[in-house]
Amino acid sequence: MRKITPLAFLLTAALVVAVFSCKKEAVSPGNTGSMQADINKPAQQVRCLRIIDTLANPCGTSTRVNLIASNGAVVGTVTVGNDTANLFVTFSASGRGYLNAVHLFVGDCAILSALAGSGNGGSCGHGSGDNNNQGDDHNGGSGHQGCNTNNGFGGDGHSGDGRGGDDGHGDNNGGAQCFDHFTYNESIDDRSQLYTVKIPLSSLSNCFCVAANVSVSNGSGCGNSTVSAWATGATINASCGTINYFSVCKQSCSQGCVLAPGQLFQGEPTWPNGPSVTVAGFTYVPSVANLIYSSPASDSRSGFILIASLKISAGSANPPAEIVADAAIVETWLATLGQLSGAPPYTAPANVEAAIAALQAWETAHICP
Repeated sequence: MRKITPLAFLLTAALVVAVFSCKKEAVSPGNTGSMQADINKPAQQVRCLRIIDTLANPCGTSTRVNLIASNGAVVGTVTVGNDTANLFVTFSASGRGYLNAVHLFVGDCAILSALAGSGNGGSCGHGSGDNNNQGDDHNGGSGHQGCNTNNGFGGDGHSGDGRGGDDGHGDNNGGAQCFDHFTYNESIDDRSQLYTVKIPLSSLSNCFCVAANVSVSNGSGCGNSTVSAWATGATINASCGTINYFSVCKQSCSQGCVLAPGQLFQGEPTWPNGPSVTVAGFTYVPSVANLIYSSPASDSRSGFILIASLKISAGSANPPAEIVADAAIVETWLATLGQLSGAPPYTAPANVEAAIAALQAWETAHICP
């Protein structure tokens, strides 16, 4: 299991060409539990071509795990994240594969744990002779038991040759029963590569378990080879089959605040995180930072003040992933300038200027009171 930042959600769909038209489709929740939720397909569905779904304003760090088929192949991913109101569980098929069905449990881990050792095994079947007297020896006898299957039944006795009936056989539907305990079970008939389940956060405890299984068609091009795959995680060996699951906690949506530059870089400030701050690999004490702050306006000055303010405020600031990424762009550029003493009027490249502007806007909106 690996963690991903919300930035990974914020991808835009590439232009794709379909060989036939696709349509928006409303889907009713397949809710077999107590939670009420919406199941939302992506706005567009295109056969055999990938479309990127988005979680518009994710909080904190989302969780992404691989979907692994029984042969060990990675056939997709499951990503779990939340905004201020809802949890989003997004299934994604890899390559040119597409989803045929999704099975999802989201809820109290104790419910999954209770499945260990529960459920009904299959009946054992018995065969019976057919009492045909035309054989060489005597009537057919009973068949051997057919065990470890559901709805087992015995084979018929071989007529008249003295052999017993064949071993019993059953339909072995035990694995499907696990999904009866899942919250969502939905078939997908439009070859979508993405499928998102949206669940109100109010219906979930702070931390919970997720068990996810998919049926994926993953042949060459639009092939019809279908495999079942579980999201990686811990394993429960239940009578209904093996269940994989992983735990997730709600992510905080609070972005905190940044200490005002006027408080940090004038006079003789006491910084909360120590007597110095490291920016772009160089260490600065308050007296030097004050000189930079009082220098003429420039991209280098703005970039330094923004990064230094963010780092000094590390205990109270919790910026979203896109702002963290912008800060990394600015700091990488500052590293090329060497250690600053005062701030020569360096002009940043366009992408760095854009990152500075985004960082400035966020910090201005999140000044500590």
